[in-house]
Amino acid sequence: MTGGFAPNDAGRALHGAAMMSTPEEAAEHRVITDAVHAEGGLIALQILHAGRYAAHLKAVGPSPIQALHLTGSPPRAHV
Repeated sequence: MTGGFAPNDAGRALHGAAMMSTPEEAAEHRVITDAVHAEGGLIALQILHAGRYAAHLKAVGPSPIQALHLTGSPPRAHV
């Protein structure tokens, strides 16, 4: 499993974060995919939409409430 890649600009965690939404972006990863397959391995790419954890102006998520870790308060479990 490789790291998470946003499916579009609105789903990125940060401006400039990894994204794969075009054939050109997919082609950039072909080198890694081919190398894994050449050794008999399998590989999967995780599609990751950051949602409310995104920290950029184009972010789109299910909630207008910003995640706590972005406000300066550490995330805490509530019991």
